[in-house]
Amino acid sequence: MHAGERRGGARPPLLIVARSGRSLAQCASNRWTPWVLDFFADEDTREVAGWVDRLHPQPDWSFDIGELEPALEAACERAGGELAMVIGAGFEQQARLLACLPPGLHLLGSGAGAFSRIDGIPGRAGLRLGLNA
Repeated sequence: MHAGERRGGARPPLLIVARSGRSLAQCASNRWTPWVLDFFADEDTREVAGWVDRLHPQPDWSFDIGELEPALEAACERAGGELAMVIGAGFEQQARLLACLPPGLHLLGSGAGAFSRIDGIPGRAGLRLGLNA
């Protein structure tokens, strides 16, 4: 069974990791059961998501790798070892985090390599992704 396929009509979980995951959860909720890791875990997100946990932003609003890594591992375990994931805003400065996801977590969409290609586009000189940090 592939990520996004329904098992017996049930909507499979989709992990959404972002500064704010509410809008992505709303968009995904017709096909998936959104599980959200974000900085707010607000009431609107809780209404549409099957599971929500709050991450604590760094002073510059970046993800704390010491908190994010165990949260991703716990979500994967909660799903039984395999889990599809999408990202929202917040990874632009920390794309390198996408290169070291826990086993069983399958990123849907663009990974760290896409961010490095965007950084090389003329006119994007101000965008620094921290890929070499």
